[in-house]
Amino acid sequence: MLISYTELGGNKTFPIQKSIRYPELPNDVNDTYVYTTLGDRLDLLAQQFYGDVNLWWIIASANNIHNSVFAFTEGTILRIPQNYLQILRNFTN
Repeated sequence: MLISYTELGGNKTFPIQKSIRYPELPNDVNDTYVYTTLGDRLDLLAQQFYGDVNLWWIIASANNIHNSVFAFTEGTILRIPQNYLQILRNFTN
């Protein structure tokens, strides 16, 4: 989505970030559970399990993390969905 406005010197256009509602991800028998260690972050876990830091939102959604917390205290249990390719197909269609 683009928004235009008039400013001294001419029109300006800038993109507006639309809020994204991520899907609810039900538990699956193939999910992996991990205990976090010092330095674990959603993006690093996504890289480790999915090979892509941009898929951090899948882990966040699976664990009902809706704030901007990327780092965790040691010992936090996180669910890592293993069917991430199916999740991506469902979310992008």
